[in-house]
Amino acid sequence: MLNQYKIKFSTIGCWGVFCALFLVFQGCYSAQTGFEWGWTTTRIEGRISSETNGALPSNGFIVVRQYYSQFVQFGTEAPLYYPVARVVFPDEDGKFLVTFDLKASKIDLTFVMSGYVMQNLSFQRQIGVGTLFYRAQMTKTAGWQDHLFVTVIPFLQQFIVEQRFQLAQAHQLFLGEWLEQEKGKYSPYPSS
Repeated sequence: MLNQYKIKFSTIGCWGVFCALFLVFQGCYSAQTGFEWGWTTTRIEGRISSETNGALPSNGFIVVRQYYSQFVQFGTEAPLYYPVARVVFPDEDGKFLVTFDLKASKIDLTFVMSGYVMQNLSFQRQIGVGTLFYRAQMTKTAGWQDHLFVTVIPFLQQFIVEQRFQLAQAHQLFLGEWLEQEKGKYSPYPSS
């Protein structure tokens, strides 16, 4: 009879821990982010939309950077990470799927669309969260030309120039052509 009470207590204790973890995970994410339970974070799904009408605003893309630990640490300094980048394209409805490599510990997503403010997201790998769901609501900007030249171009050029990101050549070419097309809209000289 004593063993029966121990089982009930441990069952209640497990449910209590489960509920506490659920409440903690619910508090970790913004209203735009949801999650599905799993062993560890393996993918990020979502949709890109405009904050005004909900439709996909324009042809855009997502720059994905995953950070891998190098297991080299000097004294009490933080561990060193190296980034690996790629470009992901949403479908016609704005839906996207980004896989989160099991060897990576952090992932950054940057949503880029012509005429809209660039949006950045950062996720850490978490135990107990299998899939993250994110709804990127893009904000139209009246000062796109300024935003393009001050923020977007320097951000994207680093992926073309710097080899540390290990961006595939096809993605480097895409970024270069996209930047030329956007800069060409504001050039006083006709493109050849």
